[in-house]
Amino acid sequence: IFTQPRPLGAPPRPGGTPAANSWGFGPVARLHGPFVLSGGWWRRFLDRRYHLAVIEDGTVLWIFFDAVRRRFRLHGVVE
Repeated sequence: IFTQPRPLGAPPRPGGTPAANSWGFGPVARLHGPFVLSGGWWRRFLDRRYHLAVIEDGTVLWIFFDAVRRRFRLHGVVE
């Protein structure tokens, strides 16, 4: 898990899925989610849609779409 989630570098494709190869891990074979986390009106508003992205080589990434900033970010690699 990264303490500072890494940007994935590409905006989402139409339909809200990450672009294949946008972060160097390879094409996404399956995407599970979204699991929505929102709130924070008392501090800084947060609206994220978490996914488990399975790459073609079997690697599983924990990513989220930040709806406020309109970007996907890599939160971690599942071992």
